[in-house]
Amino acid sequence: MVTDFKFRNFGLYLGVFYLALTGGGGCNLFTDFPSTNTDQAIIDTATNEIDQSQWTAAIATLQTLSPATLATESVQLLLATAYAGRGGLNLLSLSNTIQNTAGLPFFVVLMKAFPGATNANIADEISAEGIMQGINLNAANRTNDENVFMVFMEMAKLGDILSARADTLNDGVVDPTFDACVDTSIADVNQVAASIGNIIASVQASGLTVGAGLIGTLTAKCAQLGGACAILQASQVLLDSAQQILTQTLIGETALGIGLAEPLRTGVCEIPPAGTNCDASGSGACPPL
Repeated sequence: MVTDFKFRNFGLYLGVFYLALTGGGGCNLFTDFPSTNTDQAIIDTATNEIDQSQWTAAIATLQTLSPATLATESVQLLLATAYAGRGGLNLLSLSNTIQNTAGLPFFVVLMKAFPGATNANIADEISAEGIMQGINLNAANRTNDENVFMVFMEMAKLGDILSARADTLNDGVVDPTFDACVDTSIADVNQVAASIGNIIASVQASGLTVGAGLIGTLTAKCAQLGGACAILQASQVLLDSAQQILTQTLIGETALGIGLAEPLRTGVCEIPPAGTNCDASGSGACPPL
């Protein structure tokens, strides 16, 4: 449940969003870069653009770096930050939404946190995810700061998907006709599965306390979710697999206190064994996509 979120030391998490900025006391996260004034000037410009939420400009600026510098881990993190920001990630806004919606299901909170999300926003978060996984797919091989960033970026991707599909009126309320079994595509479901897996892996690797209750609930249900908790990339989800079918069901369920609780499906399409006969599937789970 969302009440398990603990935003202690939130300034730290906000700082993660600007990891590329030069820190206090003369610490510079870019000391491992080639010592070329031109590349450093480009990095400084992009950092300033990110600080001013000029996401598209920052992405374009970073793309002018020399290939060697652009491939550096710290620059890749900076690029992922720019894509995530353009996709809608704002840690202060997300924190406020979480704190003001205590008790609501996790997916509802994320839907509310990203009103008016578009396919372009979703694509940007997917790009940010790909960049971070280019640093390393295995959370255990990423730094704590990178994993903290990964958690919030994946929340943004989930929020964008849920908002774009379930809140088309942009009023913070699940559309009365929304049906997760019908209104989420294969691509959506696969991305949701990947986000869940990445959140769990990144939280466990970093020791972050955010969403501890949610993660405990999901990991306890992994057997029922067809191993969905281990999915890290959308391409890993098999067509018509239990992972895909049950992840789609998870989007709308109420029994675990995670889903959107869509008005048409409450108490019907639930993670088995809680639900019954979902869209003539013969079980509580959505039928195959």
